[in-house]
Amino acid sequence: MGLSVVVLEVPIAFVELEEGYEETTQAFIKSQLKEHLAAFKIPKTITVVESLPKTATDKVLKRVLKQGLN
Repeated sequence: MGLSVVVLEVPIAFVELEEGYEETTQAFIKSQLKEHLAAFKIPKTITVVESLPKTATDKVLKRVLKQGLN
């Protein structure tokens, strides 16, 4: 008998608020996303951060965000 391994990815999001926006809630963001995305694409967890870590060329450092999850 073979052994099967299933790896599931759960969508999450990190949100950096634009200037002029002070607060938001995970529920509000999800309600806005429901208007534009299929249900399975809506992140299970939404984390609002002060600023996203970026490289010198302004690309988001995804590995830094992933390290913060562990």
